[in-house]
Amino acid sequence: KQQLSLAKLCIVIVALTCCVSSSSASTRCQWALKLLAGVGAPQSHNNVVAMIGWMQGEGSPCRNNPLDTTEKWTGATNCNSVGVKNYRNEAEGVVATVATMRNGYYTSILNHLHASSPPTTTASAIASSPWGTHDAVSATQYCVSNYNACCQH
Repeated sequence: KQQLSLAKLCIVIVALTCCVSSSSASTRCQWALKLLAGVGAPQSHNNVVAMIGWMQGEGSPCRNNPLDTTEKWTGATNCNSVGVKNYRNEAEGVVATVATMRNGYYTSILNHLHASSPPTTTASAIASSPWGTHDAVSATQYCVSNYNACCQH
């Protein structure tokens, strides 16, 4: 249990370190880089495209939660009826999303991110995961062709 607690603490420290310096709302690409740092995955072009494609597929209206996680967090409020959260700030949104991704249900996604797999390969893992972003592949294909538009959103 001590190792798990230490691992969670490290996730929080990494995610907060990457996010606290941001003075304004991040673009999708900036948010992707922060999330990749939080999960310890390479900040490669393949991974950024996979992440912004995932965000494109979610199309989230929720605050500080472009991947629509339902992770409970102090101060978080419900964004919709299924429990997707609004987070108070970007740092908490990143940390909550990292916690979700590390909860044991998303090993395939993490493995593809750590391998810096082609974006549509990672998107296939996302689409077949319990996360529920079923159009992750088509959204990622769109972002491959429209990188700047997806990135700067």
